[in-house]
Amino acid sequence: MFSAAAVDPNVVEEIDLPVSRRTKLLVYGITALLSAALLAYALTVAFVWDEGFHLVAAQMINRGKTPYLDFCFPQTPLNAYWNAAWLRTFGNNWRVPHIPAALEIAGAMFLTAQFLLSRFPVPRWRGPAAIAAVCFIGLHSVLVQFGPIAQGYAIGTLLTIAAFRAAVAWPERPRSALLGFGSGLLASVQPAAPL
Repeated sequence: MFSAAAVDPNVVEEIDLPVSRRTKLLVYGITALLSAALLAYALTVAFVWDEGFHLVAAQMINRGKTPYLDFCFPQTPLNAYWNAAWLRTFGNNWRVPHIPAALEIAGAMFLTAQFLLSRFPVPRWRGPAAIAAVCFIGLHSVLVQFGPIAQGYAIGTLLTIAAFRAAVAWPERPRSALLGFGSGLLASVQPAAPL
């Protein structure tokens, strides 16, 4: 929850007011629209020249090679193994890793919107704050260009936001050490993805 010191005392009573169904539909509708646009972009136009290194690394992993030992891959390996798993499951096509990457950005937008709809301190601004945050993520030029491809930006974004969500949920459930552990795990795994 946001700090009580940062909230006007007259508003404190309103913090627990629920968000209207219409506001939720609007926010989640915009999130779905941006997600669909990112998915369409990922499957048609998304391409960056150095994406090929990530795809070749994933192919070599699928052939039994190990990064750093059998071939040079100047990145952390989590995203290469993630892409290799998707390529092994759905076929050897450059578009295959684009789908989970676009869905990871969609998940990051959804988690952000959900957080702001439930926790923003001024209830009447929860919807606009969630819409602004979703647009900041879904329309960010670097994330649009590099997110829905085979590089690790999308998974890094999702892991960062998931770690934050687990961290802020933990104080409300002090008996649940699993949330604290999950937050730390997500935060520690995140650097292994997008470097």
